[in-house]
Amino acid sequence: MALISLQLTNEQRIKRNGFLLFIGTCLIYALSLGHQFALDDAVVLTGNRFVQQMDFWSILTQDTFAGFFQSENTSQFVHGGRYRPLTLMLFAIIWSVTQSPWVFHLLNVLAFAATVVTIYKITVQLCNKKFKPNQHQRLAFYTAVLFAVHPIHTEVVNNIKGLDDILSLLLALIAWLFVLKSSPTSSINYFISIFFFMFLALMAKESAILIVPLSGLSLWFFQNKKQWTAFKQILPMIVAVALYLLIRGVITQSSSDIQTLPELMNNPFLQWHQGSWQPLSTSDKYGTILHSLGLYLYKVFLPIQLTHDYYPHAIPVTGFCQWQSLLPLFLYLALVTYTLWGLYKRQLPAFAWTVYGISLALFSNIPFTIGTLMAERFLYIPSLGICLLMAWAYVVLSKKTQANQAVRTVVSAVAVLVILAASWQTLQRSRVWHDNLTLFEADIVKSSNSAKLNNALAGALIAQSQSTRTKNPEKAIQQLERALIYLNRAIRIHPTYAQAYLLKGNALHYLGQTNDAIDAYLHALKLKPNFTAARDNLSRVQAHRKLAKTQKQLQEITQQAITLSQQGNYSQAIEMFTAILNTHTSAQYFFFRGVAYGQSGQPKLALNDFKQAEILTDPQDSENLMRLWQAMKSASLETGNNQQADIYQSKIDNLLSARSQ
Repeated sequence: MALISLQLTNEQRIKRNGFLLFIGTCLIYALSLGHQFALDDAVVLTGNRFVQQMDFWSILTQDTFAGFFQSENTSQFVHGGRYRPLTLMLFAIIWSVTQSPWVFHLLNVLAFAATVVTIYKITVQLCNKKFKPNQHQRLAFYTAVLFAVHPIHTEVVNNIKGLDDILSLLLALIAWLFVLKSSPTSSINYFISIFFFMFLALMAKESAILIVPLSGLSLWFFQNKKQWTAFKQILPMIVAVALYLLIRGVITQSSSDIQTLPELMNNPFLQWHQGSWQPLSTSDKYGTILHSLGLYLYKVFLPIQLTHDYYPHAIPVTGFCQWQSLLPLFLYLALVTYTLWGLYKRQLPAFAWTVYGISLALFSNIPFTIGTLMAERFLYIPSLGICLLMAWAYVVLSKKTQANQAVRTVVSAVAVLVILAASWQTLQRSRVWHDNLTLFEADIVKSSNSAKLNNALAGALIAQSQSTRTKNPEKAIQQLERALIYLNRAIRIHPTYAQAYLLKGNALHYLGQTNDAIDAYLHALKLKPNFTAARDNLSRVQAHRKLAKTQKQLQEITQQAITLSQQGNYSQAIEMFTAILNTHTSAQYFFFRGVAYGQSGQPKLALNDFKQAEILTDPQDSENLMRLWQAMKSASLETGNNQQADIYQSKIDNLLSARSQ
């Protein structure tokens, strides 16, 4: 891990290492350029009408998800509302030029690579007084490398919607870098730059607010600034936060006034009890929260069995006194105790843990409920602290083992193996983000008890079945039957899941089980009376059933008329065909009535019907035309019109000649 080219100046090394980090990060995620739109991309891009219409005014003045849900009052879908207009405006500009997924994925990769370089530069800036020049650059380089290859970031980078996380951190880090380089006597340009980048970071995503306390703490911790001095340097950040929160409050204020029914997808701290949703007990709520916090700690150090979905009940409800809750409780208490002591002693690991702790607190569900229990993307900023901690451990161990070359080699080998293992895991995890079906199929194994993922996988299978039903109908049926298995599981987990009943109705309809499909749609509407999709699908399926019933009756009447004609009861057969033709004009029914007329000795009437059938017959339908012309020739001969019979014979001969060629 030692950096080469000692002849280079510090500035030249920083530029060189930044270039290597940028290229390396792009290579790690190059695979994503071949991916399709997936997961939440529909909410902010492919299904967002404001983005597709490049409606900047609506993007700036409405909730971020309003363009997808077709409603300004999105609190019924997302707890607390969302206001993240920056990425939507970027998406709108790109969408107006191209709808190719790889362009959007490229933007994510480039922004993430820029973030890695910025992390390197900011770590150099932070640690240049605590370590020797070669050591602090090594620490910064290893921190950035770990952040680049950490598998926990695959969701943020591979999901186009994750650009809000990436830009938020990138812009906030740039603001932080300006803070570190500024002083209370700096020019106004520094403060304008801090305010500008911080405000843009917040407009990308609210989580940028976490960088404000970390920036202030870093001034005290690394630069020995006094509290008042540090406050003045981060004041532009605070002003940006205040302005953003004011705007956000105005935009989303209507959401907070709306009272909605309890919904498990927006509040994981509910349980189905005696036919209704009830809040979890305090013990179970905080026990489950502690369980999720323990999983965060586990995943950030050992990022295996990754999944994009932790919706109820991928993580089971956990009592406060279970070991899954108590172990994280004791671990976090120990970490908080050490961090407070370590900050007092100005130890770098304590600052690293502070980055982790402060960043994770926002997503912990302790200060307020965020609408979901946990998500790997919530570790995007906290993982920075862990990468710094691991880099510090490597640098310290390398320094302490300088006298023992063998041990130092082992330390370096372990560091390289960690990077290689993380890179491999990142590459493997990135592959599953190719499209929705691939992602859902991979993650259902790890989140089998998630109502949302079971529903999402079923939806992907139903969509896939419709694209394969023509070429491979048996496979389409298998996909629909699998979808029903996942939908029934989703409903078992979440008994009032209207979306699952909607998809169940779709699957049953495609399988030809019309009555069961109607029952599913009716149940969805019972749960959600204003569910437009369920109401529209119900109307279509009911109309389809009515049409199918009518067609079945028509087929029965037609068969009866043909049977009567075959039995010699021509007048009744003609009467029935005439009744059919009064409501269903068709070449087929004109032909059948013409045959009955001909067999009953009425060739002129037969010829008239055959002529009507000829007009209605597709000119490319050679089989039916051949049959018609033969019948018309016979009817012409019976009327004594031999010249007309010759014309029809000529048509027959020409058709036979065309076939032989």
